[in-house]
Amino acid sequence: MLYLENRVAIVTGGAKGMGEAICRKFASEGCTVVVNDLDLETARKVADEITAQGGSAIANKVDQTIQADVIASVEDTVSRYGKVDILINNAGGVAGMHGRGALGTFDMDEFERITDINMRGPLYYLTAVVPHMKKAMYGKIVNFSSIGAMNPVVSVIPYHASKGAIEAMTRNLAFELSTYNINVNVIIPGNIRTPFWGNVVFPDGMDEEEFFRQTVVRQVPIQRMGTSEDIAGAALFLSSGMSDFVTGQKIWVAGGSPDVNPVTVRYDVNI
Repeated sequence: MLYLENRVAIVTGGAKGMGEAICRKFASEGCTVVVNDLDLETARKVADEITAQGGSAIANKVDQTIQADVIASVEDTVSRYGKVDILINNAGGVAGMHGRGALGTFDMDEFERITDINMRGPLYYLTAVVPHMKKAMYGKIVNFSSIGAMNPVVSVIPYHASKGAIEAMTRNLAFELSTYNINVNVIIPGNIRTPFWGNVVFPDGMDEEEFFRQTVVRQVPIQRMGTSEDIAGAALFLSSGMSDFVTGQKIWVAGGSPDVNPVTVRYDVNI
């Protein structure tokens, strides 16, 4: 049995990292995938590889801070396939912040740029997609927050504030859309090894592998970095019939963080 047979999904930020893994996982489960990303070349590569393996996918270049881009993509999807069953609001980031984000280290232009990407963009998609889901009386919406929104280990105010807003938006929409058979949930990724980490300035010249080793020891009870495939599995659950009675929920995909203390779990590890 294919969990997403005959479903159509829009995946934002689908060209790399968690979005790419979600696209590939969904396609393997029978879903037609719309790979939306600013990086059209890489998005097309993902879509072409899915198609070559017998799946169904197309790619679009979309700047989700531009409402017209988002609307055009959604309307094209509906024109092609007649519906949008699933929206994965994965795209986001801290572009240009490079580890900064404490109070006083950014200006309001930077704050607005990050919140435009992480909050306004998902809202544009929701505004464009939800009327089609209401008409069909069916939908699965998966938003993405951050473990740092409510449990920060560094201060990146623009990013964390925008992701906290996504959690509030998820709860509101779950309430608002429940009578339309539309489920709205949010994934909280923990330490997931993706290209996102290219925005991090590793401290004191520390190499990448040592940084990840120390991160795992200090923060992750399961004692490994998460993978994009870990996220894709949770997204599949929230986008399929397996989660028909699940809405308004936060799903932590974080290896036990933040509820399990890794130091008590691994008391034998010298940090």
